[in-house]
Amino acid sequence: MEQDYKIIDNFLDDKDYHYLKNIILNDDFPWRFRSSTTNQEHKKDKGFFTYNFYENFKSDKNLFESIIIPILHKLNATSVIQTRANLILTDLLKERYLTFHNDYGDNNMTAIFNFTDSDGGTVLKINDKYKEVLSKENRMLIFKGSIPHTSIKPTNVDRRYILNINYFI
Repeated sequence: MEQDYKIIDNFLDDKDYHYLKNIILNDDFPWRFRSSTTNQEHKKDKGFFTYNFYENFKSDKNLFESIIIPILHKLNATSVIQTRANLILTDLLKERYLTFHNDYGDNNMTAIFNFTDSDGGTVLKINDKYKEVLSKENRMLIFKGSIPHTSIKPTNVDRRYILNINYFI
């Protein structure tokens, strides 16, 4: 990628987007609770819910193959590190910005796909400047894994749904 980040609106066609959204937002989706969005000591949140489609060389075969692999192809990924859905409840966030972090090392890519329109989103820290990217349905934010980033607490919705993908190109 020539620049440090890219924003792609309408990343998926309507049919694929609504298929994926209906799975993620379904009342029976198997969310799991994590006590903090990052592993750092200073917690600016009280946790979130997540579901791993792929992590530590293991996948949820059915969902990974039907949902994630087509997205990885569209991202031109050669290998995946981790893919997970996140459900962020506004009431669990203490501050507008959470703790800046990198998901994995410096040589990978991170992609964040949004299912929620809101005034929350993701902020990237590039050369000590902040770039806020608001959460918009069917928007994909792609950036170098070396860029510190964090969530922005939404104020106009109760929850934010995203798909977080870490991969190599």
